Amino acid sequence: MAKADEQLVLITSFIDESSGRDLEEYLKVVRHELIHILSPHEKAWLNEGLALFLAGQERDIVEYPEHIEQLELFMEANIYSPEAYGYYSWLTRYIIGRSGFEAYLDFFRSIDSWALIGYPDQGAFCDEAFRVLRNMQQGE
Repeated sequence: MAKADEQLVLITSFIDESSGRDLEEYLKVVRHELIHILSPHEKAWLNEGLALFLAGQERDIVEYPEHIEQLELFMEANIYSPEAYGYYSWLTRYIIGRSGFEAYLDFFRSIDSWALIGYPDQGAFCDEAFRVLRNMQQGE
């Protein structure tokens, strides 16, 4: 757990066989939490997406959205769940794959500048992302 406002990282698990984590996984958790301290963001999807990406902790989408509103909810609400982390991880990889890492970082620093990653607004981004997710679900 990281508390960026207090510049505090708290790791409560130990490296042992009972934790289910090896040294590599443990170090990914440490990197993930340190990223929150170095680059905090008020939007969970950006905050967690960047930490997952840079720590090498890619997550898969657990359940594809049935409606675009589900995707928008994950982007607007600060949800912390395994399902949400799958979306955050995918959204981050999608933006970086489409626009590049530098453009993603510029966007991360100025959330309202959708043009930095090639979209007029959040709605246009959600429309395209939802369409891509639906195609993935259908195996296209």
